[in-house]
Amino acid sequence: MHRSKEAILVTHNQEDRSFIREESYDQLQRSQMRYIHLGILQVRIQSLHRQEEGTLALLVFRDNRWSDDRSIIATMEVDLTRDSQLVYVIPDTMMTIGD
Repeated sequence: MHRSKEAILVTHNQEDRSFIREESYDQLQRSQMRYIHLGILQVRIQSLHRQEEGTLALLVFRDNRWSDDRSIIATMEVDLTRDSQLVYVIPDTMMTIGD
């Protein structure tokens, strides 16, 4: 089983992230892994300001291999009025590590 975790700061409208970081990709290749199973994705989103103002955030998990509606894995709108929100997505998807 392989897990990765990282903290990022988003100060603009969108942040594009890959499912596998480069060092994780290298580790998977050394282990001769060719496929990964996206069993669960977890995101905690926290507003550092503007609390109690009804601020909403839209989380979209996309697969950039597709250019149409098939690219959307999951979407979730979260309310940041009171502190942070934790979002779990269970895509249950297999893909090659190079995708």
